Amino acid sequence: MQMVNPAKSQNNAAANKRPRLSQAEAEVRMKNATAQLLLVNPPADVTVHMISAAAGVHHDYVARYFGSREELMIQTIESAVLGTVLSADDSGKTDPVSAIDSNEKLMAMVNARLRTMSYLLACGVSPERFSENQKMINSFGLSQFTNPNLTDRTKMNFTLMAVLLVQAMTILGEVNSMTEQQKSDIRAFIANFALITEQMQAALKWDQPVPKKRK
Repeated sequence: MQMVNPAKSQNNAAANKRPRLSQAEAEVRMKNATAQLLLVNPPADVTVHMISAAAGVHHDYVARYFGSREELMIQTIESAVLGTVLSADDSGKTDPVSAIDSNEKLMAMVNARLRTMSYLLACGVSPERFSENQKMINSFGLSQFTNPNLTDRTKMNFTLMAVLLVQAMTILGEVNSMTEQQKSDIRAFIANFALITEQMQAALKWDQPVPKKRK
């Protein structure tokens, strides 16, 4: 009969036992795992068990630290917004669209965020959960228009058009059978908005006061 060494058994058990994580460490792991899963899977297919397995934590941690899978997704994609804007700002490119478009990983994260945001809105999440970060994105877009002849109205309208075009391509590009070349052409068009803003402002009278509505 083979004798079992108690000390060796204890060592093996200790080696197989996962180290206890702090809440902060567990949250970071789960956000990172969620981000990676959303890059390659439709949001509806990303389950709690997939996230916990990829993060190396117990599946109860999702509910314990975030309350729900949807809340974890919200915090994950909204955390990615700041990194996206800062990466575009630090790239040395003259406009955010070119900066993001030149970085495949960054573009993939932007697309994943928009797909996930669309899914979460369809699940009943309030648009207000995303509005603060969207204001930051809009503010960043506004800062790219440096022509002193442009009004705030013109700059905001062009910023919103750029944002909406990118969102539409990401969410509905496949529905419209858009090719990668077509998407690239539209992004190039957005990147060159500055060439037409002043002419469009004059044509649409965005440099004039907004007429007051009659009561």
